[in-house]
Amino acid sequence: MIVYLHGNASARVEVVPNLSFLLGQVGVFGVVGVDFTGSGKSDGDYVSLGYYERTDLDCVVQHLQRVYGNGNNEIVIWGRSMGASAALMYAEETSCLKGMICDSPFASLTLLCEELVERARQQGVVVPGVIVSVAIAMIARSVRLLANFNIREITPLEDVATIDIPALFIVGADDDFIPPHHSERLIESYKSGVTTNLFMVPGGHNDARPKVVFEGIEEF
Repeated sequence: MIVYLHGNASARVEVVPNLSFLLGQVGVFGVVGVDFTGSGKSDGDYVSLGYYERTDLDCVVQHLQRVYGNGNNEIVIWGRSMGASAALMYAEETSCLKGMICDSPFASLTLLCEELVERARQQGVVVPGVIVSVAIAMIARSVRLLANFNIREITPLEDVATIDIPALFIVGADDDFIPPHHSERLIESYKSGVTTNLFMVPGGHNDARPKVVFEGIEEF
């Protein structure tokens, strides 16, 4: 069973272009598209960029095991962006997954925020360092009060060291939103001896992936 996890500001329909490919794979029983809390047709006021989404994923996995669990049910996660990061944080808490396909995950949310500010500086926007620190602290406090989670705890980089689930990473070489080094750092920190691989392909964060990616996924 393939469970597809969408990115931020998206929904489960994101999997539709890949359905023919996935359902054509030998051994694939079905494909599940998930609307995270606050996305698509799911209820909820907040998107937590992975923090609560991993709980959504746990609910889906438990449901699949309850409905289809006949001893032979194997689950592979395919996540993109926020969905990939949520999968990595969930995988640290479970061993029930067969594998993960992680397209453009971020290694740390606060690190990503700091890099986006630095990129703005390079484009001529004047942003003093002290302002950045204060702004992130204010945002973290606001999120904690409104949605009851700490953005500094959204750190897949700290989770991967204990994951023993094989993973295939995919990233666009021209991704200027979540740069390739996030995937590279995640692989470097992944539990020693566990199978990981990285496909770095032409394109940006939201660009369609070339045929070689699907060939790699099929082999994986």
